[in-house]
Amino acid sequence: MEDFVNILERTFDTDRPILLDEIRDAFPGMPEATHYRRLRSAVTSSRPAKPCKGVYYAPTETRFGPSTLNDARILEKKYLTDGCKVYGYITGSALENQIGIPNQVPGTLEIVTNRSPPDRAGSNHTEATARSPCAVLRSP
Repeated sequence: MEDFVNILERTFDTDRPILLDEIRDAFPGMPEATHYRRLRSAVTSSRPAKPCKGVYYAPTETRFGPSTLNDARILEKKYLTDGCKVYGYITGSALENQIGIPNQVPGTLEIVTNRSPPDRAGSNHTEATARSPCAVLRSP
């Protein structure tokens, strides 16, 4: 188990969102049930931390305790870009705010993405909440 955590810390940077798919790619021969079991036991020891479903990160120790991830970084990694590929973009009031048109900060972040989870109601949008910004995910 300790080797699993050490390999995760060497493979991925600290304070960066790590998706479950990236962990699966880092351990190609390992069965999926073993991934979940080892991640569950590693999260109980806070190495790595799990801020939301399917997202992990290696926290650094600060004077105030372990570091936390910014929710915008989690949403960016999960639904917008992985650094190489772009699979989503911000739209609506948040886009207008980035351009500088209104002075108000939107309470909801609207994202159009190819990675939105399947919706159950038959509509073309899904709501996802990390902690602070509520995000509405739309399929193109």
